[in-house]
Amino acid sequence: MDGFAQGSQLVAASQMIADAIRKDGFASPVPLYSPAASLRVLARLAKAQRRHKAAWHKGWAAISPAFFDVASDPRILDVVTAVLGEDVILWGASLIRKTGNEVHPFHTDVESCRPEGGFVSVWIGLENTGPKAGLKYIPGSHLYGTTIQEANARLAIAQGQRGGCGAAGGSAVRSRSAHRATRGGQRAGVLL
Repeated sequence: MDGFAQGSQLVAASQMIADAIRKDGFASPVPLYSPAASLRVLARLAKAQRRHKAAWHKGWAAISPAFFDVASDPRILDVVTAVLGEDVILWGASLIRKTGNEVHPFHTDVESCRPEGGFVSVWIGLENTGPKAGLKYIPGSHLYGTTIQEANARLAIAQGQRGGCGAAGGSAVRSRSAHRATRGGQRAGVLL
């Protein structure tokens, strides 16, 4: 396991991460891979995407051992099980690449929009991600009882405008919180 964070480091932080997710809907990033390991993971996932064709843009975990290996890293599972308990299903996985000034509006991913929760997403920044080129969150938005898209659509309808919906994103670990991608150069990450 070539990475940055040691297992005991992440295990010790698991409860703090779980508490942050319950309170804010997301947790601040924790170190997982070194920069060199991140690039190796990115290369392996990109190679897997070139070799296989997924039926769904987040369906890579079902057909690619490379994506499954990332998702089943014990350091990730320690955090995920601290939030969800031991009964965990990997629902989706995808490699997300953005270029230039691509920005998505705040949104909640469709697969994690149930108000009662019971899920988390894991976002691992692999290339050129950080505070100015990554994800932004609305703290507590997982407690709104509606997705940000629904709230925006209601507001737009009330104002006589059309509503919109953003694309997928992710974080270190998050629940139903509203989030958006920020501007930056070429960047990549994996969403589990």
